[in-house]
Amino acid sequence: MYWLISAALAQSPSWSSLPVCLPDIAACEDVYTTQPKPTRNPAILRFTDPSLSDPKWTPLHVERLLDVNTPENVQLALIALLQRSDIQSIESRLLPLFEAESPELRVGMAELIPKLSNDSQKQAISVLTKDSDWLVRSQMMRVVARHLGQDHPRTLIDGLEDDHTDVRLHSIKGLGWNDVSVPLQQLSPHLEDADSRVRLHTLRTIERLYPGSVVKLGLLETLIDDPDPKVQREIIRIQTAH
Repeated sequence: MYWLISAALAQSPSWSSLPVCLPDIAACEDVYTTQPKPTRNPAILRFTDPSLSDPKWTPLHVERLLDVNTPENVQLALIALLQRSDIQSIESRLLPLFEAESPELRVGMAELIPKLSNDSQKQAISVLTKDSDWLVRSQMMRVVARHLGQDHPRTLIDGLEDDHTDVRLHSIKGLGWNDVSVPLQQLSPHLEDADSRVRLHTLRTIERLYPGSVVKLGLLETLIDDPDPKVQREIIRIQTAH
């Protein structure tokens, strides 16, 4: 008898022993096997059943996310679902996914950083800051800039030195949005960045943090003659205001 019970347990799926599943294995199986549906972008899937957002199912979603047999597009849909959940009690299980082999999965995981506790945020940011894929670093910086800039200002400041334009762009935006104290001499070189978006948002961030100082940097004529009309209009607006 003991052998039969042990064999049965060994054949049970990993999620079957979760407390939420013990009263009703069938209900758990239905949730675990529910498939996300296509969105307007056929490559992106999302779960549409609102009952799946019930907090009791969060541990089950995490089990499915961690299952090596779960297709990546389903994993990404699960990450989107977990963005609406409290995951701090089980966040330690998710941390290894910030070093997942798939860059697409690491990009998706960046969206979960605001849901983590502060210590886990630091750990995840530390890992993604060193990621070899610029898209991963860019997504991480975008998330920090929009949601966590006041908690992780050093991340935004360090992003100024990234070798990819998009990472620097999110860094500069975040510094302005979050009123991060950063020396003017660290910002001003980006007024001559090769990317006009970086030049534009550097103007806006400097004006926000150091009102009127940009017109005293000796770059006025260069900026007024900038090849991008948006940069031209921005410097004229700033000049007119002062």
